Amino acid sequence: MHVLVTPMRLMGFALDPKERRHYPAIRGNVMVNSTVCNELGRAANVARVEVGMPLDPDPLPPLLDATGRDGCDRVCVEWY
Repeated sequence: MHVLVTPMRLMGFALDPKERRHYPAIRGNVMVNSTVCNELGRAANVARVEVGMPLDPDPLPPLLDATGRDGCDRVCVEWY
């Protein structure tokens, strides 16, 4: 699903709307996969944003334990 991702937090602290406007939105494809997560030591839903070519680096680190919201195709994601 192609989306625009706008940072809402910086190092765990919420950004106010004025601060959020200073960060450019990241356009990409959000991929959510269930996989064995080494960091958590268990299976987890991991979300990541893909932009450009497959070998290009991801613009954001993977989001661990991503969950769907209300059973819709929207994904509730929050990167720190």
